Amino acid sequence: RAFLLREAAASIDADGWPTDVDGLLRLPGVGPYTASAVACFAFGAAVPAVDTNLHRVLSRWVGSQLTPAAAREVAG
Repeated sequence: RAFLLREAAASIDADGWPTDVDGLLRLPGVGPYTASAVACFAFGAAVPAVDTNLHRVLSRWVGSQLTPAAAREVAG
């Protein structure tokens, strides 16, 4: 984790903070949940932050196993 954190910090230092989900996903070590949560709470983007627990609940609610992309669509 420390290596990825250092790499992400170097990228941010060189290029500045990405403010959208796609830009955040390009940072080393940043996955879909973290990118969505940072975009939503730090930059006010209207994107759902779907973690493992929400994904599980949505799958049960819909009645089938959702893919992560489908869970984000249902949540958003």
